[in-house]
Amino acid sequence: YAYSFKDDRNSYYSQVDYSLLPSNNDDNKIKKQNTRANTIAQELLELKADIICLQECVQDDFTIISRLLNKYSNNSNYSGGNNRFNQLVFFWKKDKFKHLKLDNWNNFKILNLEGKDDFNDKKFAIVNAHLKGPENDTDYSKNNTNIIEIKTKLKETDYNNYIKLICGD
Repeated sequence: YAYSFKDDRNSYYSQVDYSLLPSNNDDNKIKKQNTRANTIAQELLELKADIICLQECVQDDFTIISRLLNKYSNNSNYSGGNNRFNQLVFFWKKDKFKHLKLDNWNNFKILNLEGKDDFNDKKFAIVNAHLKGPENDTDYSKNNTNIIEIKTKLKETDYNNYIKLICGD
């Protein structure tokens, strides 16, 4: 999914959210994985997103995508968190955002960024999550513990002045 946002000063930024599900049952898994990661990186570059959230991003995909984003991003190198925690990954343009912190919880991360230039003094809390659905029940409101945990964390910490974005699979 690709999103564009406009703030109160008419400044735009864009975000992309992808779930990368690996192909598990293929004899040519490495070749297909490289091709898939290359294709995804090319698509992300074409979208020119300022912030990218990936789910199900295995280490090999992360390595390929990270390398290609930085090689071909035309003056706007991406910075990114690693995928060692539940295969949830962020990339952001270093020329537009300053990294404040990255918090890891069970099945989700919250990335805190501060804007530069057009987004000066704007703070962002970006959640990247595996959103659990109901196991044996169709009532999502009772069983989606990740959403409850995310809401609790965002309320516990002082995120009142942050622009909040939620990404998940």
